[in-house]
Amino acid sequence: MNIRLGAWITGAITLALVTVGAWTLSQIPAGRSVPIHFRVDGQPNGWAPADIGLFIIPGVSVLTWLMQIFLPRITPRGANLQRSPGAYDTIWITIALVLSFAEASIVAAALGHPVNVTVALPVVLGLMFIVVGNVLPKLRWNYVMGIRTPWTLADERVWDKTHRFGGWVMVLGGAVLVIGALIPPYVGKPGLVAGTVGSIIVLTIGKSYLLWRETNPGGPAKPVA
Repeated sequence: MNIRLGAWITGAITLALVTVGAWTLSQIPAGRSVPIHFRVDGQPNGWAPADIGLFIIPGVSVLTWLMQIFLPRITPRGANLQRSPGAYDTIWITIALVLSFAEASIVAAALGHPVNVTVALPVVLGLMFIVVGNVLPKLRWNYVMGIRTPWTLADERVWDKTHRFGGWVMVLGGAVLVIGALIPPYVGKPGLVAGTVGSIIVLTIGKSYLLWRETNPGGPAKPVA
């Protein structure tokens, strides 16, 4: 895959989100509000007019698509993103698919067929972590995407080792989320999501620091990238 192909795929997903939003708007009565936020038990607790709520996620998708196209051209070390197109585009496409899930939840609720988001969300996040974790070690040193701590940004060797470690952690965390979500009772499991995501963050940040200390034993305690 190259970045141009990846942008076409993400662009197609974005166009589909806009199209679905427009179609849904035509199917519901004028002036109806749609849910845009849900409680941990899956019940909606945030609403917006349909002509706004149905296009929030597509709007975010448009912004991420533009970022995917232009960030490699305008950021320092952008050439490294060009050198890791498979990982770069896979991550953006995965983000677009997660946004698609969010839009599908809004659309389904607007049409009277709500999705149990509290069960589906851990599965979607888990699959996202598994996919991203598999490509993360291939992502080259950059300022835009990846595990960007002061220590990974300061040393390319620390970046590479941290991303190999982080890839395994994300895959494991993703598996925990998917399996945990599918174990009865099928109810919201905010503790599972918060605990797993928090563990991934703490482990990867901590590992990056330890790797930097190994590489720079006499360096300052707080390096500046």
